[in-house]
Amino acid sequence: MDPDGRAGDAAGARATVYDSVGSRARGRAGRDSDIDLLIVKDDPRRPVERIRDVLARLYRPDRRHLWRTMPPFEALVLTPEEFRERLALGDPFFRSILAEGRTLMERGRDAA
Repeated sequence: MDPDGRAGDAAGARATVYDSVGSRARGRAGRDSDIDLLIVKDDPRRPVERIRDVLARLYRPDRRHLWRTMPPFEALVLTPEEFRERLALGDPFFRSILAEGRTLMERGRDAA
């Protein structure tokens, strides 16, 4: 789950956050492993702007004292429609997220 609320804070309202593929999702994270997040939420902005917003929320200035102890995050932010399109195309990356990843948080309606 998301015990300290960082992923939820970063996603904002009405979102689903997946701990996507990677060593953490498979339970094999090392000390230097990053956290790969897939966030599915309604957001009309361009993908790069969505990602920038999420990372800015994760690395807020008021959390500066935590930055050295926080694992690095990578985020992919899609709209529900973009997520459904990727699944409909049979995208193996997104299928692996559903197969191996964990749902960390859901707010509002289901993304898939």
